[in-house]
Amino acid sequence: MEPSVTPHASPETRPTSIRTRTLREVPGPRGLPLLGNLLQIDSARFHLTLEQLWQAHGDLFSFRLGPKRCLGIAEPTLVRSILRERPHDFTRMSMMESTARELGMHGLFSAEGEDWKRQRTLIMPAFRDSHLVQRFDTLREITERLMSALGREAARAEPVVILDQLMRYTVDVMAQVSLGEDLNTLERGAEGLQRNLTVIFGMLLRRVLAPIPYWRYFKLPADRALDRALAAATEAVRGMIARAERKLKDEPARAKHPECLLEAMLVAASGGEQLTEAEVIANVFTLLLGGEDTTANTLAWIVYYLACHPDVQAELRAEADRVLGDSTTLADHTRIADMPLLTAVVHETLRLKGPAPFVALAPTRDVLVGDIEVPARTPMFVLLRAIALRTPGTPSPERFDPQRWLNLSSVARTELARASMPFGAGPRICPGRQLALLECALAISALVKRYELTLASREPVRERFDFAMEPEDLRVYVKHRA
Repeated sequence: MEPSVTPHASPETRPTSIRTRTLREVPGPRGLPLLGNLLQIDSARFHLTLEQLWQAHGDLFSFRLGPKRCLGIAEPTLVRSILRERPHDFTRMSMMESTARELGMHGLFSAEGEDWKRQRTLIMPAFRDSHLVQRFDTLREITERLMSALGREAARAEPVVILDQLMRYTVDVMAQVSLGEDLNTLERGAEGLQRNLTVIFGMLLRRVLAPIPYWRYFKLPADRALDRALAAATEAVRGMIARAERKLKDEPARAKHPECLLEAMLVAASGGEQLTEAEVIANVFTLLLGGEDTTANTLAWIVYYLACHPDVQAELRAEADRVLGDSTTLADHTRIADMPLLTAVVHETLRLKGPAPFVALAPTRDVLVGDIEVPARTPMFVLLRAIALRTPGTPSPERFDPQRWLNLSSVARTELARASMPFGAGPRICPGRQLALLECALAISALVKRYELTLASREPVRERFDFAMEPEDLRVYVKHRA
């Protein structure tokens, strides 16, 4: 019988044949009084701590963040069941919502229940394939800017901190596609908004995982830096909103046919029923933060793997030459289907280095997770990458091998795709996944068409987790093709 997630039956009504465990009975590391396992955790590599606990204690393990006992879950059937039951039985940890509210960023990402349903209904149309196809030429133009920026780096013949350029690329894409703003940070350089977003994103996870909200009583230098970044970023966002409002006022027809998501949100807010002004601001932040960080890091990890595997890079370059022809970027979104190796490289990178190696949740009521009694609001950490690393029938699952996506039978490939959940799963799967995949296809095909990539150092690149998993200090040489 497969393990399952069910409502917690009381001892009086639970069948006597069911033997359950409390969280205290679940294997895990020993901790200190009050502090629990906090001293064993490097917050910048929290995902690696979780995976080490999984390897040491099994698919279900417990640990303590301060006095709060938590549950780690890496059992595939249980994970899929939990993700499927969102947002009814499982929501994000309460600290996520309270932190987002404090920062004025309580939008689609942190919303739950009816708030989430209402906002998702409004925002999803901006990420539909039809809308992205309409914006394809815009995406191509921004991709050309990225290639020009990398060309300037290539001329210097010095190591490139590639993530910086990719961050500018993805924030430019999201600002143009969803907000109708041409930030053009690729040509103008990193502006204050992008720098402030980096500060804000870095502090979000720290506050969510903090055992106590100390910043409500006293502030460290990092908290004061966050306040400054948030104030400046909010002013910039209000400027975007003001410009969009002027367009709607000057061109009344836009209200019936908004040209970007921000205009659609403002139309909804003006009706006073679907979206409040605060939610508009919060969702602009959500789009900029989520669209920048997660996709940029995925692109950076793809660059890393291609630099590590020159044979794969050469094969991908040959595929790009064949499909792109004389063009330097994909001219038609339908041609992505003619690049199976590119698709395989993207999916293999997401399997190994997905931006979200785990998801932090909490049950809305007492539940049984397998045979474990889990009280309501218990922090639960669902290990997505752990599941992808042990797909049955896949040789050497920890190794980067795009060919596994091409050589497997259709049944085995389906199982591999089912085990790899870089965008989550269930009702709350990431709404921006299609845009992210499109950005990866455009940027990587153009990159290998023009340039050769090599690592600037033989030192292993470390994983760092702020709110997405990034390659720490990844430097590459970008050279024009011979």
